[in-house]
Amino acid sequence: MHRLRKAEYAHLGRRTFDRSIFPSLRTFASSPSGVIRTNIGIFGAMNAGKSTLMNLLTQQETSIVDNKPGTTADVKIALMEFHKIGPVKLFDTPGVNEEGALGEKKMRKSFDALKECDVALVVIDPCQETSIQSAGKVITELKSRKNSAEDKGVNTKLLVVYNIFKGKYDAGKTNSILEAVERRLPVDGAEVIICYF
Repeated sequence: MHRLRKAEYAHLGRRTFDRSIFPSLRTFASSPSGVIRTNIGIFGAMNAGKSTLMNLLTQQETSIVDNKPGTTADVKIALMEFHKIGPVKLFDTPGVNEEGALGEKKMRKSFDALKECDVALVVIDPCQETSIQSAGKVITELKSRKNSAEDKGVNTKLLVVYNIFKGKYDAGKTNSILEAVERRLPVDGAEVIICYF
């Protein structure tokens, strides 16, 4: 796993955003020749910060953000162009941890979007157990897809985004918390970005 150097940790906001996540996206979003658009999906648990990340990437209120779990009910798509990446299609997906029949439908929609992605951004709130478990579901789905016969040759790249909510956690404990999460998740070979929303 590659962890960004401390100086590159993402303190998200309009001024510093380009220096944090875009270099990683440029590295990961190299589309095969002939592909018109790079598909980038945002996945994870309810209230992990997926829609906030979508709005930061699009620099506008593309997705509704609320404290109420399950606010994103369907896959939200934004078409745009990123400097030095080119045309992209962004997917903001519902949380994969909602329970019941409706939650199952939302999870299937999220995993359908995963099938279309060149890059999967998995957003994790490292202090929420459900967020860690949901990230594990997404990563397992991605790995099983890479190994399935029908998707042979698929090379969706994984980028793990740890969302450290501003003012919510003790900064001194952050590294030990992240190390504990990384031991539990199959994120070998993934690039990691730490964000402060």
